[in-house]
Amino acid sequence: LAMVDKISSVGKGGLGAVLGAKNLKAIVVKGTKGVSPADPKRYGEALAPVMERIKDFSPRQDWVEKGIMRKWEYRAAGYLYKNWTRSFPLAEATERFGPQIYQEKAKKGRVACLSCPIAEKEILQVREGPFAGIVTYAGNFPGRVSNWGVRCGAESYDQVIRCQDLANRSGICAHSASALIDFAVDLYEQNILTKNDTEGLELKRDFATTLTLLGMIA
Repeated sequence: LAMVDKISSVGKGGLGAVLGAKNLKAIVVKGTKGVSPADPKRYGEALAPVMERIKDFSPRQDWVEKGIMRKWEYRAAGYLYKNWTRSFPLAEATERFGPQIYQEKAKKGRVACLSCPIAEKEILQVREGPFAGIVTYAGNFPGRVSNWGVRCGAESYDQVIRCQDLANRSGICAHSASALIDFAVDLYEQNILTKNDTEGLELKRDFATTLTLLGMIA
């Protein structure tokens, strides 16, 4: 498992696989002295006006509360699947995963990179159903909807979070894996891939198949 601050997996490009192939178990960095700028006074003078501009940025609080979800209609209107050849219906995406679902069910909290005054990253949770109790992290929720809900057929917010949690725990890049699964299913639907290629597995764009393929990738 290769993660940065529980948010980003070191999976893209295969770096996580390289660490595993080398039998690397962990990299541990610890200390007690902190990090100090060489000239704290000049550093503070340079930083202060930048921080004030960010704090005075009128949409800042909306970003803190909603992140990229504040622009849901623009993001969701561009959702593509079936190997980037089809647009996913905006109304269907909104009903399954839209702002109301996010605020009332999926959102647990938000987290910032060190010293960032925006906190645009997600802490996601499942509150009910068979996956109740899952808490996981993501760069943003709309991106995970695109990965697992649109491309891979997860039908609800809890299924999206379950897929994301499995990818996180396996050190798998959500973007790369979901695009690859979508591509494989598209090839299967065109009879370019068959059960002879998949060891008998029928490839479908649905939640169960996605979990199976994520497990096989891991």
